[in-house]
Amino acid sequence: LIRSAKHEVYFANQTLLTGSDMYTNMIGHAIVDRVVRARHTKTPFQIMLLTNGTQNDEPGFWTKVYCRYSPMMSLLGIEDYALSCGITLQELYEHFYVGTLEHDGVLVKVHSNIIAADQNLAIRSSGNLSDRCFSDKPTDSELGVMLQGSEVKMFLQYHYRRLLPDFDGPVD
Repeated sequence: LIRSAKHEVYFANQTLLTGSDMYTNMIGHAIVDRVVRARHTKTPFQIMLLTNGTQNDEPGFWTKVYCRYSPMMSLLGIEDYALSCGITLQELYEHFYVGTLEHDGVLVKVHSNIIAADQNLAIRSSGNLSDRCFSDKPTDSELGVMLQGSEVKMFLQYHYRRLLPDFDGPVD
């Protein structure tokens, strides 16, 4: 889905655990590979990732520490891979945007687990962007629904309005 997207990819995902040798899933590499292709072909392309910078509602101390630092470690792995592919970090982040949600100084937890490409194809699943969900080893069984066509654009508009109640514009 990431590598085949023509113009854009949107992620809303609870957990980002990818990008370095520590992880077996190749999601971070797919993100960079798609950005590299956009740079080489000089075509407009954007990836937006909405995730949690931390998960303060986790009960255990070590789980909180892991949830705080794993997104940072994932981004460092993505950056290292981008540099090894010959693009600068500035070039990477001209196409790849990472955001978190906050309201009145309080972090808003993202738990949507959506991947959408070109407002035409989307997967809404229980899977996080992690080895527990995407690995070549036996892992969690996750379930998802794929949407295609005009329903994806309507779904994304609904999703954006839930996240941003003042959002009144088109998704484009």
